[in-house]
Amino acid sequence: MERPVILHLESPLGNLEIPELFSRIDVTQDAPPIEHLIVEKGMVYAPSYAAPPMYSIADLQFWEEWIDLYTTEPKSPREYLDRLQEIRESRTVVRFIIESDEYSTYPVNFLALINLRKYSIVNGEERDIHYALDIYKFEEHEMKELEIEYLGGETIVYEPKPERVDERPPPPRIHTVVSGDNLTRIARKFGQPDASWREIYALNKEVIHARGNQNLIFPGQEFIIPENWL
Repeated sequence: MERPVILHLESPLGNLEIPELFSRIDVTQDAPPIEHLIVEKGMVYAPSYAAPPMYSIADLQFWEEWIDLYTTEPKSPREYLDRLQEIRESRTVVRFIIESDEYSTYPVNFLALINLRKYSIVNGEERDIHYALDIYKFEEHEMKELEIEYLGGETIVYEPKPERVDERPPPPRIHTVVSGDNLTRIARKFGQPDASWREIYALNKEVIHARGNQNLIFPGQEFIIPENWL
């Protein structure tokens, strides 16, 4: 093989381009059945969700010579290690890509949460650092916050109450007639043209005719204002 496998981690904290010494990387799926690595939550007991795929890759190596030879922006092995630790501790979602001419057995491009499982510095030299990764395929879930109460040996879990949705229509906008009002002036108060008095009249015929004279309105009468004026 002319060049190694390249691992790419694209992260808001910075991208990593890591060359590896293998023509093949064995990835095993070994997901815990009830624990989930959830952004901003950590490991969460969530038996209601299917286990997310988790890919374990061991025997990886930050080797200075290969980094300098095969990466476009080489970093020291220690810088690679520090960045992986930063990504793990922040629980940042990354895009995980494996680039290889021969590697096609497993998915090689997906969103993931990275766990730096272990590492060792060979012979006390930071030019060669061995490490292992656990890669959890990122999945979004709608999570409910549960209220939990412990009473002696009994645990009571309260389901969150659904948000109350008020389906009643909003009350109509009311204008109370004052001395000097007429329908045209009321329309002007709401920024409407003079001819819009007809809209007020159409909505309030019964109130206007209640005193038997459609040409007069009286202080204290309440008129509904058209919705499109609000």
